[in-house]
Amino acid sequence: MSLEITGKVVKILPLKTGEGKKGTWSSRQFLIEHGEQYPRKALFDTFGDKSDVVGNLKVGDTVKVSFALDANEYNDKWYPKINAWKIEKLIYQNEGSQDSVVGEQDAKEENEIKIEDTDKDDDLPF
Repeated sequence: MSLEITGKVVKILPLKTGEGKKGTWSSRQFLIEHGEQYPRKALFDTFGDKSDVVGNLKVGDTVKVSFALDANEYNDKWYPKINAWKIEKLIYQNEGSQDSVVGEQDAKEENEIKIEDTDKDDDLPF
């Protein structure tokens, strides 16, 4: 099951590094705000190379995050975690009166990619 959410980056926490049984590790957390009428916040954890991706983000960037829910136990207490495994920075392009959203990687591959609005009025039978 894949979970995704889109929102604006509110805060990027400092990079954490350390040494473990399997070698050096790195971790970074970031906070996004999502929802329009009643905004909510979500804190995501990243590990390894995903920490570098977060380091390239800026506060105010709009991102689409694919994530997995997890929990860790410590001293008979459980702590929830939201692990981000894919982070895509979204770029808004203004064309005439319509705004379209393009993923950053898609925009690099092709300059004129558009995501079409599927709610067109001419699809209605009346």
